[in-house]
Amino acid sequence: MARNQPAEPGRTRRCGRVLEQAIHDAVFAQLERVGYARLTMDGVAAEAHTGRATLYRRWADKDELVLDALCHALPSPVVIPLRGALRPEAATRLVANAGSAMMIYHSLTEGPVSDALLGEIVDEILLPLVRT
Repeated sequence: MARNQPAEPGRTRRCGRVLEQAIHDAVFAQLERVGYARLTMDGVAAEAHTGRATLYRRWADKDELVLDALCHALPSPVVIPLRGALRPEAATRLVANAGSAMMIYHSLTEGPVSDALLGEIVDEILLPLVRT
């Protein structure tokens, strides 16, 4: 589409959060359809109905794009006050990242993280790491 021509009939030009959400949705659709190894910036751009240059203005490569999509899709870590049964020295970034790493791994290899799996990650992995 030339710079001064209007968008296709029935289509509006997306920008900001609307465009970013469409791109993130396209990333997950591509991950589901072709997997991480075969995901390409071209494939994501086509799925999101945008140009490849739009992606490269925001993300240097597919790794950055997938990481950004995951960061927007996953819940923010919750700060839990330390109770008497927890070891204060266990409150490290490495321990905190263990749960997120498990969720990202599961999302990439098996699909969305269910509430039940999230509970298992907390109960079976995180709590044993921090308990006295």
